[in-house]
Amino acid sequence: MPRVADQLGVHPEALRNWVRQAEIDGGVRPGPTTDDAQRLAELEREVRELRRANEILKTSAAFFRGRGTRPQDQVEVPTAVLVDYIDQHRGRFGVEPICAVLKDAGVQIAPSTYYAAKAKPPSARAVRDAELVVDIQAAHKVNLGVYGARKIHAELNRKGVKVARCTIKRGDPRRGPARNSAGEDWQDHDR
Repeated sequence: MPRVADQLGVHPEALRNWVRQAEIDGGVRPGPTTDDAQRLAELEREVRELRRANEILKTSAAFFRGRGTRPQDQVEVPTAVLVDYIDQHRGRFGVEPICAVLKDAGVQIAPSTYYAAKAKPPSARAVRDAELVVDIQAAHKVNLGVYGARKIHAELNRKGVKVARCTIKRGDPRRGPARNSAGEDWQDHDR
């Protein structure tokens, strides 16, 4: 066999593997045929893809449940929420697979939409909200976490920080609506 391998210009072990596989494919030797090996590889790839899709659906369900948003055909999920989800999971799954699985689940977001949203500068409202979060949290903490939106609004305006009460009620968008120490929404606390 080494002489034939030299004549063909291949390594002797490669030639030995080809002969062994030809014998298996011909039924002379036991083992998985080339067709079986290909089919097995395709099935393993399909299982990996299905497991990944299942993981994406599990993580998205947990993410959207925590946000109070359900990804269903009748509910429009805001692009900002979808971008947050993709940001958190893109290292594990990749952007395109996440978008494909969410599309199959009825949530429409294209990879180009995600990248466009990431490239877009933050809105003036988002910038202002980010600046105010520190002031709102400081006023809330100084008052032992019991002030609601109305009193926080009055406190900040007394200090010269011009802010609308609805901005305070909106809270920090990354953590959901603002809550007082009793766990009540700020907008409900002052009533």
